[in-house]
Amino acid sequence: MARKRTAVNENALPLLKRLIRVKLNLNCSTSSHIQQLQHDIQQITGEYLSSQTLNRFFGIIHTGFNPSMHTLDTLARYVGYKSFAEFEMLNAEKNSEQINSTFTSRFIVSVFAQINPEENIEPGILQVVKNIATLMADDRQLAAEVYCAMAPSIFGRKFFFEQFVNIDALDNVYGNGLQYYLLNAHNREQKFFAYILYCYRYFLTAQSGLFQKFYGLLNAYRQSEIMTFHPLLVDRYYAVLVFNQVMGGKEGSEQTSEKGELADFDIWSSHAKSCYCAGYLVGEALLLAGEFGRSWEILNSDEIKPSSLSGCLQEEFITHLSILKLTSGYFSNHISNKRAMSLYLELSEKQLPVLLHDYLTFYLLFLKRSLFPKSVIRKEVNEQLSYLIRKTGFVYFREFDMQLHRSESISL
Repeated sequence: MARKRTAVNENALPLLKRLIRVKLNLNCSTSSHIQQLQHDIQQITGEYLSSQTLNRFFGIIHTGFNPSMHTLDTLARYVGYKSFAEFEMLNAEKNSEQINSTFTSRFIVSVFAQINPEENIEPGILQVVKNIATLMADDRQLAAEVYCAMAPSIFGRKFFFEQFVNIDALDNVYGNGLQYYLLNAHNREQKFFAYILYCYRYFLTAQSGLFQKFYGLLNAYRQSEIMTFHPLLVDRYYAVLVFNQVMGGKEGSEQTSEKGELADFDIWSSHAKSCYCAGYLVGEALLLAGEFGRSWEILNSDEIKPSSLSGCLQEEFITHLSILKLTSGYFSNHISNKRAMSLYLELSEKQLPVLLHDYLTFYLLFLKRSLFPKSVIRKEVNEQLSYLIRKTGFVYFREFDMQLHRSESISL
């Protein structure tokens, strides 16, 4: 009896092949490559796939059939997924465009090749990373290459993904780069970080289905394990819990709290206090949720300090926090119109963090529209907001805009 063709998403197999090649760091085009892959698969998954099966999968032996579901499940597990079904579900909209490395991207990777990220990193090295991030912000192709190439190295994961989180590019090169980070994640904390950033991505892009899929992966972690992670990562986790309640509100979930009761978490635990800025991401999440008063309270806590940051990072954090404070304070009526205008003009002159430039510009535009309510300015700001939403994909800011309108109506 003829073998039935395995039904798969048309983009799934090319993408799976690409991720396997990245993980193995080989092209899977020769017998020696296949033998190495066969060994790696057995080491990681405990499953044995024959060389003939792998040769057919990579087209070395031509066949008219897709692999069996057992083969696909094994290969999906090899690249970090529970099953091929999960792989398809979480990658349904991705394609398999080939990233070809250039001399520039290879040179950038080689610069950091021998640096041990566990040692004290000099401020000069951080500035170099920031300078490269600035170049990448203006060149998406370069960014795509660098994120792919940096993911296998410990230094690359720590600094190009974890330390310098590219919020502006969550819906493109940085967000797409997280799949390579996951391929090379060496422990559960790194996977937890990637799942959280995927939740950020799909919250800001208002894709509730994908948000819930990655939020479900976070739910596999016990609270006791989460609290052993870096405090800033715990802070991001609490922020995602706020996002989940907002997403739940859109879906009519029973778990959604009433307004004013979002995310009632003990963010000032002894663990959280060990981090210089633990809590500010929860304050930011509450701001996005429209909880302006609670956001203001958290963002102005004495616990949030940039003192342990150095150089360029300290200055960027101060600017970031100042914009969040002004937005939450103004829209919760804790800051007067006159004071807000003064702070806005001051912040407008500052250089925004390169990886948060577009994201923070949203807040400044909303403030500008409220502080200078002339019709010509409102029209100009609305056009700029529409442009930024198209550029970043952050369609959630349309919902945020409606929250601001409701807040302004109440205060009138």
